[in-house]
Amino acid sequence: EDVKLLRSQSERCREILKRLTSLSSEGEAHLSRLPLTSLVEEVTAPHRDFGISIKLRPGERIGPEPVGRRNPGVIYGLGNLVENAVDFARKSVT
Repeated sequence: EDVKLLRSQSERCREILKRLTSLSSEGEAHLSRLPLTSLVEEVTAPHRDFGISIKLRPGERIGPEPVGRRNPGVIYGLGNLVENAVDFARKSVT
């Protein structure tokens, strides 16, 4: 049973690493930086077709929109949070 658990967890880690590698190799140089709204849209887009409404409510903006480097680890981590929210939501995620 312990060996089975170790194998399943190592396979899970392998899949995560594969996903991170593909995220870091995607895109071109002009896409290496993106505004916060684009990051949020990129993270939520894959989870919109599961019958759960994803509602984004931006707060009041003071100053220019933040722009950051496209980081595969951050995209993966935020995507995981959104996926969990969608999995456990009844109707919508806000």
